[in-house]
Amino acid sequence: MKKMLCPLKACLKFVFTSQKIKCKQLSLLVFLSFLWGTTVQAQRMPVSANLQLLAPYSPYLQDYVKPGAERLKLHLLLMDLAEPTYDVRLQLQIEGAGIKISTDPQFQPVPITLESGMTASLPGEEIWDYFDSRHLLFSGISRQQFERSGGTLPEGFYRFTVRVMDYRRPEVALSHEATAVAWIALGDPPLLNQPHCGTELKLYEGQQAVMFSWTPLANSPSAVINTEYEFSLVEIRGDLPPAAAFETLPPLYQTVTQQSSLLYGPTEPELQPGLTYAWRVRAMDQEGRELYKNRGYSKVCSFRMAEEEIFVSAPLLLQVDDEAENRARVQWEEAELAEGYRVEYRKTGSEDYAWFGQEIAEDKLILFNLEPDTEYEVRVGSKRKGMVTDWTDPERFRTLTRQIYVCGQKIVPVPINNTVPLASAMVGDKIQVGEFEMVLLKVEGGDGIFSGRGSIRVPFAGFNLYVKFDGIRINENREMISGEVEAVTQGVGKAVEDWLNGKDPQLPSEDEESPSDPLDNIGDKIEVPGEIDSVYVDEDGKVVIVDTEGNTTVKERPQDPETGAPAPVIVSDEQGNTYVVDKNGEVKKVENQNGNTPTPNGSLDSLQLYVKFKAPPPNPALPQYGFDAYEHPSQQRHYEQIVLEDAPYFVPWKSVATGRTDQVLALLSGDTSRFEQVQWKGVMQTTPGLKDGQLQLTVQGFGHEEESEVLAYRKEGEAEVPLGKLNVISYDQEYRKLYLVSVNGTSYPYNYPSLQDSLNRIFSQAVVRWELGPLQSLEVPEVDFVNGSFDDGSSGLLSNYTPDMRKVVRAFRKANPHFDKDALYVFLVRNSASDKEGFMPRKQRYGFLFTDQFSSQPGFVKTLAHELGHGAFRLKHSFEQYPEDRENLMDYAERGTRLRKYQWDLVHDPVAVWGLFEKDEEGELVSEYKYKELDLASEVDIHKYISGEEITYITPGGELITLSKEAKPSFTGVTHVPEIDTQVSKGILLAFREGSMLWRSRYRIPKDLGSWEFMGYVNAAGDYYPGAS
Repeated sequence: MKKMLCPLKACLKFVFTSQKIKCKQLSLLVFLSFLWGTTVQAQRMPVSANLQLLAPYSPYLQDYVKPGAERLKLHLLLMDLAEPTYDVRLQLQIEGAGIKISTDPQFQPVPITLESGMTASLPGEEIWDYFDSRHLLFSGISRQQFERSGGTLPEGFYRFTVRVMDYRRPEVALSHEATAVAWIALGDPPLLNQPHCGTELKLYEGQQAVMFSWTPLANSPSAVINTEYEFSLVEIRGDLPPAAAFETLPPLYQTVTQQSSLLYGPTEPELQPGLTYAWRVRAMDQEGRELYKNRGYSKVCSFRMAEEEIFVSAPLLLQVDDEAENRARVQWEEAELAEGYRVEYRKTGSEDYAWFGQEIAEDKLILFNLEPDTEYEVRVGSKRKGMVTDWTDPERFRTLTRQIYVCGQKIVPVPINNTVPLASAMVGDKIQVGEFEMVLLKVEGGDGIFSGRGSIRVPFAGFNLYVKFDGIRINENREMISGEVEAVTQGVGKAVEDWLNGKDPQLPSEDEESPSDPLDNIGDKIEVPGEIDSVYVDEDGKVVIVDTEGNTTVKERPQDPETGAPAPVIVSDEQGNTYVVDKNGEVKKVENQNGNTPTPNGSLDSLQLYVKFKAPPPNPALPQYGFDAYEHPSQQRHYEQIVLEDAPYFVPWKSVATGRTDQVLALLSGDTSRFEQVQWKGVMQTTPGLKDGQLQLTVQGFGHEEESEVLAYRKEGEAEVPLGKLNVISYDQEYRKLYLVSVNGTSYPYNYPSLQDSLNRIFSQAVVRWELGPLQSLEVPEVDFVNGSFDDGSSGLLSNYTPDMRKVVRAFRKANPHFDKDALYVFLVRNSASDKEGFMPRKQRYGFLFTDQFSSQPGFVKTLAHELGHGAFRLKHSFEQYPEDRENLMDYAERGTRLRKYQWDLVHDPVAVWGLFEKDEEGELVSEYKYKELDLASEVDIHKYISGEEITYITPGGELITLSKEAKPSFTGVTHVPEIDTQVSKGILLAFREGSMLWRSRYRIPKDLGSWEFMGYVNAAGDYYPGAS
């Protein structure tokens, strides 16, 4: 009969129950552990597995098992010397970028036969059938989608895992997981070098000789070797844009080369003087695979052949002077025959920095909006007939360091000698007003004299002061040289008072004496007693108001008398808290400031046209990630602020999983008939929304924690006028596992199958998915639930587990020695000593929910998600920093489930948890055994325990530890706590010495000297012995 391998725990069972199946490699100590009643946990597996992935990492799954590719190697070693050969199979799993691919359990592969003591090195081609899509299960992507893409994985970080399984019992694992990771990314298209875009070229000594060159941007050197380049050139006549020329015109010349340069000589088609030409390069894999972004196409560049061989040389004597914190003056000597110039500048330090340019007809230019204490380089090109013919060498300069001012510091004015007037100004320009910088929010005038409004950032206070000015004089350096700038409405004193109270002073309306109130236009009002906790609209369209005492008031929404549609309504309480329910059912809390109630984005309602964003209605068929819009002034620092005409605009955030897409609604405020004027950047697709004035936008997730933006704008001549903006951040999909454990018959009173979906709807905001395991049960006789006897820490601040909680955790670990250490466990208990609903310390695996405190499933789900926020992601209570954010998941408000963008970041990059009150070990003692080395020759016949070159022992925690036979063990000794010495079974490994290093067992002991816990073996430096804790 064929002998079967088995994990150690299973083998122990077979020793006592089976006459046919048994494992021979059990030491005497393992057998004795059964006599002592000590729990045994396997540490070694019969097969050792090691997986290697070799770069470059291809997105094509079949590349890893292609003959001769040598991209994957699997090493297997059968360590059971009692089995000459053994048949096994593999279990493959690939996870990352929001998808999961694993071996189909129904797949019947050819057995892999291992020989005892011999390492089997399997190249990828020998396990190719495990990578065949017909033998795989797909999650996050369908098999059809995978195959239609040619068998490619989306870009992202992936974990490849292989586990060896018993061939005849596929559910029995024979090895630990062998894991390798890979960052799969498409290469970038080539970067075009020469000739520069927009350059004018001339014939070289009457001969046609143009050198084209580009830089390969493949993701590995080997990829460059296997890449060839398709060079294409088109001739443009008329006003056809260069990029469009490739879509409509046949190439004038096209060839394929493996070099990164090409000489276009006299034997190629002639380039005509006065005509414009466009060129591009496509990187192509020699085997026809798509390994590059944009199908390998570079951007399109154009150049113009000079007429009559007229060539304008670059300007001479380029110099930079008059540097300041954020500006510099560039001057040069005019070039003969030049019709104008193009000035380009960028930061130094990386060739990836983009050039910013400006066209000018004169021989000087002042560069504005530079960064302080930063080195830049600038170049100037001569232009003729709209094309740059030649560039100067770059000239480097450095801006001045920003001067830091503090409140009370005496400021010495710097004299301004430049009186050349500024020709024109526009919204967004920065003007130097004394030692402060003013951003123009509204401006009119010209030729050096301007009036309007602006915003000044007070650096030592950290707030914006809104100002007005009338007839001030500004010079060409954008410095105010005469006039006055005044704080508007309440003045500087009131602005400072607001700032001290945690508010950012807001831009007032134009009518300073009688500001308008947006609430005046809403006629319907609902007033309730007490203090409002939350307001929402239920599924029936009714307004539900919940006060701080838990009382609920339900009101019908008013209707528009003309259309019959729901009308806006104001909800307020006795404390002055005010909420607005708009016609779409959205609820906004009004932030009252000095009786004037601006919208959350300031005075946006005064604009004729702008775009705002919101999350779309829930759609169970689509993954929906997070959306976070600015609401509370105290959270302003978490949002980018831009200016639209004369109004501040806080940019909302959208989350999306790496490599995935999601939808967001764009709403046009103002004249919705002008929606066709809106253009977009950063959007994959636009489709009509459910209502007029809405568009549904599809946005794309890129790399982990990579940010992108969506910009709405309209064209005004050649200028792009911004109308709104959305910031998008991508995260790798994170997976977590959760088990609920019923303690002493405590039931889960709601719909258990729907609980996982409810959690995922909440945590999908942060790109996290939960897998809910089957409901488990646990009996703990040491605790009871009679008359509030379960200790929930009501006697003081609860930051650690109470004695009753510790009893539950110990009982669970004792009953489940092989519990999933990657999962979280929440125990369902009841009859707590107070009205607490749940508890889970930050950075801990175990939590508790008191089921008798809940009257509905939404309340249970909110509390469970809240506690998981603590335990899984170390999130703090939101009210500690932002008490007004009542809808936050980490607030105590019953229905608040929102996660903000700053919390999304913490979920994927949890903060470290330190401090006495965060530790589970609070109020405990730690003790170690004193080492007593045995004389092996006289005191014990250690050879009875030897199996080969290793010896297996029992730890005080009931687990197995295997050491070299050269290690010197100790089975006797004492701790600093005599009561413990009598509780440890005799024959347990208490300490050992490996070489010169001594390792002693360490224990965690409660002050009441109750049940102790084995922590591991520790050396003098405090390091723990690996694999024994």
